[in-house]
Amino acid sequence: MQPIERSCHTCGEKLVRRDREKPSKFLIRRTCNTRCGSAAKGGGVADRAARFWARCDTSRGEVACWPWAKCKDTHGYGSLKWNRKNSIASRVAWALTFGEIPDGLHVLHRCDNPPCCNPKHLFLGTHQTNSDDKHAKGREVILRGESNGNARLTVSSVRDIRERYASGAISQADLARMYDVDAGTINSVVRRRNWRFVS
Repeated sequence: MQPIERSCHTCGEKLVRRDREKPSKFLIRRTCNTRCGSAAKGGGVADRAARFWARCDTSRGEVACWPWAKCKDTHGYGSLKWNRKNSIASRVAWALTFGEIPDGLHVLHRCDNPPCCNPKHLFLGTHQTNSDDKHAKGREVILRGESNGNARLTVSSVRDIRERYASGAISQADLARMYDVDAGTINSVVRRRNWRFVS
């Protein structure tokens, strides 16, 4: 019986049976190596880009946001595997459209919509640029006082602590026991290192 000659479905090279490859596996195998195998599965750059853009909702036109339609991270940004790494969809959109992202730069959104992948809504900037942009647009969240989930005191208790200590009738250690906080916390309240905004 003559050996069966087969060729790679991707590149056309002659398929050679590998060491310890069972004849049944050889007859099923369609490609000569993993590179050809991933190209046969649509692993080429153009195919990957087409699959990426198909996962963005571009139905509202070129001016509107193109939200990522698949997985999102805890902050609402599109999340995917790209080049065997966890990636943010807007970064991949930038790289596909404009090329590699230089080290130290972030992909920022003009539209302030985390899942948006529309390249027209994206721009590059440093961490400082991102912070300045957030501040200018009023998106900066400052959790102070009772709005901070870790706060053990309230505005009224801070006023009460300052009044009682100013009167000289009670020590900081006694106030700490009374309010069930650390003595250092009371010291910071009294010296106005914490809760400065409370008059």
